[in-house]
Amino acid sequence: MKSANFDLLMNGFTIRSMVPDDIIEVKALVATTPGLALWDWETDENLARSLERNPGLAQVALDWKTRKGRPEIAGAVLIGEGHMSMIHHLAVKPEARGHRLGTRIVRAGLKRLFQMEDAARRVYITTLRDNLGAQLFWSKFGAEKQAHGDLCLFTLNLNDEQHRIWLQD
Repeated sequence: MKSANFDLLMNGFTIRSMVPDDIIEVKALVATTPGLALWDWETDENLARSLERNPGLAQVALDWKTRKGRPEIAGAVLIGEGHMSMIHHLAVKPEARGHRLGTRIVRAGLKRLFQMEDAARRVYITTLRDNLGAQLFWSKFGAEKQAHGDLCLFTLNLNDEQHRIWLQD
């Protein structure tokens, strides 16, 4: 077992691919996370279709300490691939922060994306202009800020050496 997975298990967290049954809980997490916004088109049905089109890319972090027998979703990230690769709605509950869950769920999804033979290697990330925490996170993650307006656009090139190292392990 890899040490990162061991650390997650030791702290009561596991990471897995998002499934349609997670959508309601993930939407509630996103809706209650300051600086994030759901769009009208992000219905349960549309999100379920996205999960079907992009199997294994969206990830959730499960907190096994909060409920007996059924874990609670402590973090989630939606990653989609089509004409371009996009990361949407990275959220981690405040009480679950400090365990690097955001970094770990993003990396888990990007590793799956990197393994897709014909997937776009340039990943686009948008944040709201006033979400300074998200902008700091993506900058530390190695994403490059491209534009600033109502939304901030970041790009992440999966072919860059710094990213290939952890994508291939």
